[in-house]
Amino acid sequence: MPLTTLAYMELKNSSASLYKKFRVIQGSLRHTVQKVQTRGRTVTGKADTQEGSHIAIHSMTLKVRHTEGVSGYGTLADLKTFFSYKNPNGTPSTQITYYENLDTDGNGTGDSHTVEMVGDWDPEMVTYVEHGSSGWFYVPIQLEETA
Repeated sequence: MPLTTLAYMELKNSSASLYKKFRVIQGSLRHTVQKVQTRGRTVTGKADTQEGSHIAIHSMTLKVRHTEGVSGYGTLADLKTFFSYKNPNGTPSTQITYYENLDTDGNGTGDSHTVEMVGDWDPEMVTYVEHGSSGWFYVPIQLEETA
Protein backbone atom coordinates (compact mmCIF):
# COMPACT_ATOMS: atom_id res chain seq x y z
CA MET A 1 0.00 0.00 0.00
CA PRO A 2 1.23 3.55 -0.68
CA LEU A 3 2.55 5.95 1.93
CA THR A 4 -0.19 8.24 3.20
CA THR A 5 0.19 11.55 5.03
CA LEU A 6 -2.63 12.21 7.49
CA ALA A 7 -3.86 15.70 8.41
CA TYR A 8 -3.34 15.05 12.14
CA MET A 9 -1.39 13.07 14.73
CA GLU A 10 -2.98 11.09 17.58
CA LEU A 11 -2.24 10.47 21.24
CA LYS A 12 -3.68 7.61 23.31
CA ASN A 13 -3.07 7.09 27.03
CA SER A 14 -1.99 3.73 28.44
CA SER A 15 -5.50 2.74 29.55
CA ALA A 16 -7.08 3.84 26.22
CA SER A 17 -9.47 6.09 28.17
CA LEU A 18 -8.22 9.20 26.32
CA TYR A 19 -7.58 8.95 22.57
CA LYS A 20 -7.48 12.22 20.59
CA LYS A 21 -6.35 13.72 17.29
CA PHE A 22 -4.30 16.92 17.22
CA ARG A 23 -3.35 19.38 14.46
CA VAL A 24 0.40 19.89 13.92
CA ILE A 25 1.65 23.29 12.76
CA GLN A 26 3.32 22.81 9.38
CA GLY A 27 7.09 23.10 9.61
CA SER A 28 7.24 22.45 13.36
CA LEU A 29 7.67 18.66 13.29
CA ARG A 30 11.18 17.48 14.18
CA HIS A 31 12.40 13.90 14.67
CA THR A 32 15.63 14.13 16.65
CA VAL A 33 17.91 11.34 17.83
CA GLN A 34 19.74 12.10 21.06
CA LYS A 35 22.94 10.19 21.78
CA VAL A 36 23.28 9.30 25.46
CA GLN A 37 26.94 9.57 26.35
CA THR A 38 29.41 11.02 28.82
CA ARG A 39 32.71 12.47 27.73
CA GLY A 40 35.66 13.36 29.80
CA ARG A 41 39.43 13.18 29.87
CA THR A 42 41.69 10.74 31.65
CA VAL A 43 44.54 12.00 33.84
CA THR A 44 46.84 11.55 30.85
CA GLY A 45 44.61 13.73 28.66
CA LYS A 46 43.10 11.02 26.49
CA ALA A 47 39.41 11.02 25.62
CA ASP A 48 37.23 8.94 27.98
CA THR A 49 33.85 8.36 26.29
CA GLN A 50 31.06 6.12 27.50
CA GLU A 51 28.35 5.40 24.95
CA GLY A 52 24.75 4.64 25.83
CA SER A 53 21.63 4.21 23.79
CA HIS A 54 20.09 6.55 21.25
CA ILE A 55 16.77 8.17 22.17
CA ALA A 56 14.26 9.34 19.54
CA ILE A 57 12.53 12.62 20.37
CA HIS A 58 9.52 13.88 18.39
CA SER A 59 9.08 17.66 18.79
CA MET A 60 6.23 19.65 17.31
CA THR A 61 3.85 22.52 17.90
CA LEU A 62 0.17 21.63 18.12
CA LYS A 63 -2.71 23.95 17.31
CA VAL A 64 -5.58 23.30 19.73
CA ARG A 65 -8.82 24.96 20.70
CA HIS A 66 -10.08 25.67 24.18
CA THR A 67 -13.36 23.99 23.18
CA GLU A 68 -13.24 21.68 20.16
CA GLY A 69 -16.12 21.48 17.71
CA VAL A 70 -14.75 18.68 15.53
CA SER A 71 -15.45 15.17 16.81
CA GLY A 72 -12.38 13.18 17.84
CA TYR A 73 -10.04 16.16 18.14
CA GLY A 74 -8.45 17.07 21.47
CA THR A 75 -8.79 20.32 23.39
CA LEU A 76 -6.25 22.31 25.37
CA ALA A 77 -7.49 20.50 28.51
CA ASP A 78 -7.04 17.08 26.86
CA LEU A 79 -3.46 17.94 25.93
CA LYS A 80 -2.79 19.18 29.48
CA THR A 81 -4.10 15.82 30.78
CA PHE A 82 -1.54 13.94 28.65
CA PHE A 83 1.17 16.29 29.94
CA SER A 84 0.08 15.86 33.57
CA TYR A 85 0.54 12.08 33.84
CA LYS A 86 3.24 11.60 36.46
CA ASN A 87 3.01 8.03 37.82
CA PRO A 88 4.93 5.55 35.63
CA ASN A 89 3.15 2.66 37.40
CA GLY A 90 -0.31 4.27 37.52
CA THR A 91 -3.38 3.77 35.40
CA PRO A 92 -3.03 5.58 33.10
CA SER A 93 0.77 5.68 33.29
CA THR A 94 3.20 8.22 31.88
CA GLN A 95 3.53 6.12 28.73
CA ILE A 96 1.50 7.41 25.78
CA THR A 97 1.03 5.92 22.32
CA TYR A 98 1.89 8.52 19.68
CA TYR A 99 0.52 7.90 16.18
CA GLU A 100 2.42 10.15 13.81
CA ASN A 101 0.97 11.68 10.65
CA LEU A 102 2.77 9.20 8.34
CA ASP A 103 0.94 5.97 7.56
CA THR A 104 3.61 3.78 5.95
CA ASP A 105 1.67 0.49 6.07
CA GLY A 106 -1.63 1.85 4.70
CA ASN A 107 -3.76 0.78 7.68
CA GLY A 108 -5.39 4.20 8.11
CA THR A 109 -3.49 5.20 11.27
CA GLY A 110 -0.09 6.76 11.62
CA ASP A 111 2.95 4.74 12.59
CA SER A 112 2.98 4.30 16.38
CA HIS A 113 5.60 4.97 19.04
CA THR A 114 5.51 4.49 22.82
CA VAL A 115 6.53 7.83 24.32
CA GLU A 116 6.48 10.01 27.41
CA MET A 117 5.67 13.72 27.20
CA VAL A 118 8.68 15.67 28.49
CA GLY A 119 9.68 19.32 28.75
CA ASP A 120 7.62 22.35 29.74
CA TRP A 121 3.93 23.22 29.50
CA ASP A 122 3.93 26.53 27.62
CA PRO A 123 0.74 27.19 25.59
CA GLU A 124 0.59 30.41 23.58
CA MET A 125 -2.82 32.01 23.01
CA VAL A 126 -3.02 33.04 19.34
CA THR A 127 -6.49 34.58 19.31
CA TYR A 128 -7.89 37.41 21.36
CA VAL A 129 -10.65 35.09 22.65
CA GLU A 130 -9.39 32.67 25.29
CA HIS A 131 -12.45 30.44 25.79
CA GLY A 132 -14.80 28.51 23.54
CA SER A 133 -14.30 27.25 20.01
CA SER A 134 -12.74 30.59 18.95
CA GLY A 135 -9.93 30.24 21.50
CA TRP A 136 -6.89 28.81 19.68
CA PHE A 137 -3.53 27.95 21.24
CA TYR A 138 -0.12 26.87 19.95
CA VAL A 139 1.42 24.31 22.28
CA PRO A 140 4.99 23.08 21.74
CA ILE A 141 5.45 19.47 22.90
CA GLN A 142 8.25 16.92 23.10
CA LEU A 143 7.57 13.19 22.98
CA GLU A 144 10.49 11.00 24.03
CA GLU A 145 10.43 7.34 22.99
CA THR A 146 10.66 4.93 25.90
CA ALA A 147 11.93 1.85 24.09
